[in-house]
Formats: sequence, C-alpha cells, structure tokens
Amino acid sequence: MKLLTLNTHSLHGGDWEQKLEWFVQGILEEKPDIIALQEVNQTITAQEADDTLKEGQTVVSELVQVKQDNFAVQAAYRLRQLGVDCFWSWLPVKIGYDRYDEGTAILSIGRKIRKMAVFPISQKWDY
Repeated sequence: MKLLTLNTHSLHGGDWEQKLEWFVQGILEEKPDIIALQEVNQTITAQEADDTLKEGQTVVSELVQVKQDNFAVQAAYRLRQLGVDCFWSWLPVKIGYDRYDEGTAILSIGRKIRKMAVFPISQKWDY
C-alpha cells in the first residue's frame, strides 16, 4: 500500500488552482492508494458543492457543508474526470484567517471508504 500525506495550505497564498493541478498530476504519477491531507480549506462564503462535485464522499460531519472551492472535493472531482476512482471524506476543524473553513481530508484511490469515525480532542466548536 502506498500512502501520501500533504499539508495543502490550499487556498491561502493564491493560485490555488495551479496548486490543485500540480497535486492531481502528482497523484497520477505516484499512484498512491491513500492520501491524507491537512489544512484543506474552503471559503466560508462559497456556494455549497453540488452532488456531481460531492460524488464519492463519505460524510463524517454535517456541521459545515462542503463548498465548491473545497480543495479535497475539487481534487477528487478532477481525478474522477481523468478516469481515477476516487473516494473521499472531509472533516472541518477550525476557521482560518477569518475566511476559511479548514479541515482534514482522506482520499482513497480505487476503494470506497466504508466508515469514518471522529472523536473530538476539544469540546469547543466555533462554527
């Protein structure tokens, strides 16, 4: 099994679409089985992702809706467009820079995510 982990710092710093394309190309080249991502951002004010974008999602929490510019949803969508079976899950963790929902994500290539379990390390949620 091949694992990849990455701190995406996805939307902050600009040019997120270029970062996303590099990421997708890296996955195509390296062919990992599981991808663990941190600092997976989405803009708080962005529109909710539609069902086409959310295909392959295992919902962990409905505390925050997945938005269209969520890095994980966009990566999974682009991989599916390229013929890669990609299943994914995203968990919001905090608000970053007062404008992003920030979280963690798991992408599974070729195998559906059957179950996700979450346990909080803090009882405080700012959402």
